[in-house]
Amino acid sequence: CRRSDGVSVNAAMCVGQAPVAEEPCSDVASCSYRWTWTAWEACSSTCGSGVQYRSVGCSRSDGVEVEDGMCFGTKPVTFQACTGASGCN
Repeated sequence: CRRSDGVSVNAAMCVGQAPVAEEPCSDVASCSYRWTWTAWEACSSTCGSGVQYRSVGCSRSDGVEVEDGMCFGTKPVTFQACTGASGCN
């Protein structure tokens, strides 16, 4: 379940039934897979070193999320170091 800005949230916050996790492409030969990701979350620190996270997954060309093993290449990182400055005096 994702907010309108792409950030993953608890499934209880979404309305309606969740879509199926996987379904066959109508034309298997035309399916392609790519890494997809959300925007970085805010830095965990408002002053100094912190960490920020994002969700990364593998999606089929029709938009259905699939197992990571279907995507080629190295999975993009899900966290990175950051420096918060907004709370520093």
